[in-house]
Amino acid sequence: MNLRELAPQLRDMLADEDWLPACQDLTKLDELLYRIDTDPQCGDEAPNPDVALLIAAHQDFCHFRRAMAARLNIPDDKPLHITPDEWLQLRLRHGTTPESLRPYAKYRSEGDDRFHIVD
Repeated sequence: MNLRELAPQLRDMLADEDWLPACQDLTKLDELLYRIDTDPQCGDEAPNPDVALLIAAHQDFCHFRRAMAARLNIPDDKPLHITPDEWLQLRLRHGTTPESLRPYAKYRSEGDDRFHIVD
């Protein structure tokens, strides 16, 4: 997939207030969206691995949040709010981390609730 194809998912990710704490640099993501919208060649580029991973993680976060809300029988008009850190801890604790998100296991939340790589 190229950046143009991923732009809608990137916009959804930036509109999700529950997910924003996981984004390390919102300004850079906004700049990337601006470049995708204004520079036709930028949209044809492959995404940087960090951006692709963040989008994949957000998609799993949304799926997990919907599944958990369904299990808890929470009505659709009252969305379940979980933090990215809670999602990551639950995914890792229950061994349900999708294969594509294995690299995310190297991340951990620090005091500011943003994910950082831990070697």
